[in-house]
Amino acid sequence: MTATIAYDDPITNAAGKIEMDIEDLEPRKQSSKPKDLAAFSVDELRAYIATLKAEIARAEETIAKKTAHLDAASAFFKK
Repeated sequence: MTATIAYDDPITNAAGKIEMDIEDLEPRKQSSKPKDLAAFSVDELRAYIATLKAEIARAEETIAKKTAHLDAASAFFKK
């Protein structure tokens, strides 16, 4: 989700707008403490591992997208 923010440049007195991702405005979450795995059953541990693997895959996809954007920007500005 994005938000459009209006601003006035104090140097040029020009008005402008910028779009920002709302997630960028929110503070980053602190890392949570590791779970006590001893309390989990074997099936719960397997489900927990599957959830973690899915989250890792999601993070890797996001990294790939961001890397592609950075590479595209670098290639554009090298011209």
